[in-house]
Amino acid sequence: MFHDPGSSMGRGIVACSARVTMTRVRTDDLDFTLPPDLIAQSPCPERSAARLLHYRRDSRGISHRSFADLPVLLRPGDLLVFNDSRVLPARFTLRKSSGGLIEGLFLREESPGRWISLLKGVGRHGSDPLHFAEESSITVRIIHRGGGGECGLELSPPIPAAVLLARLGRMPLPPYIRRRKRHDPLDDMDRERYQTVYAREEGSVAAPTAGLHFTPDLLAKLAAA
Repeated sequence: MFHDPGSSMGRGIVACSARVTMTRVRTDDLDFTLPPDLIAQSPCPERSAARLLHYRRDSRGISHRSFADLPVLLRPGDLLVFNDSRVLPARFTLRKSSGGLIEGLFLREESPGRWISLLKGVGRHGSDPLHFAEESSITVRIIHRGGGGECGLELSPPIPAAVLLARLGRMPLPPYIRRRKRHDPLDDMDRERYQTVYAREEGSVAAPTAGLHFTPDLLAKLAAA
């Protein structure tokens, strides 16, 4: 029911009715099995060679294509929006005085030497300083804890986050992509491939993954189409 000032039905009230069919959906109904062998642990040699599922709403037809086919699938007037954020190598590893390791994910730098990060494996760690596993001369102290593993860190010396992460950080890959905790042979490749070719604005801790498959050549073809 809504108001219509121009209606002849007293005081501008229009009555509407519609038949609505309600379907009960449980969260269990959304579960599905994803075989581990269908989760790529490394990218295609060529970015645009990744598989692309094409769904036509008019016919409900599905076809399996390559991302390189995008120029022939788009129509005149279609709009592409690109996220040009650049991913920081935001994962890092800390070492406890006991020798145990703590996994960290940098979120933001509040001031020089003051970070907000997610920590995994910190447990009930007390006030003893931590150290970067790759550079023990850099100490880290937990100065406060929030929910969900979020912690405030104080670093000494207060090296700028961008500088330190460029040297010691690793790319923040999704958890379903398996890597060694330290010194994985794919680390260098991840720094290149978990980044779009048009990345500019540094600061993200996750990649706009839909854009990882664009290449300079593909972008040129789209611009010319």
